[in-house]
Amino acid sequence: MHINVTRYGAYVVVDIKANAFVHHMVRNIVGSLMEVGAGNQPESWMAELLAAKDRTLAAATAKAEGLYLVSVDYPAHYDLPVLPMGPLFLAD
Repeated sequence: MHINVTRYGAYVVVDIKANAFVHHMVRNIVGSLMEVGAGNQPESWMAELLAAKDRTLAAATAKAEGLYLVSVDYPAHYDLPVLPMGPLFLAD
């Protein structure tokens, strides 16, 4: 699993890769990242949350508005076409 956060002008892109996701997992992670970004929690808080494995310790779930699924990666043995990584409006 990895999480990368990158700013592109007015946009913040959160790239999360894992072998599986549970309901609202990405929104829960983004909600906690927003608390760190707002300065309400230190950066180390994210590692503490993940280590605790207790959802009740985390921030509120981020709203779905503004969050977009950009791509899904599959193992190479499926021989699926490789599309450009998006969101495409950031490619300029």
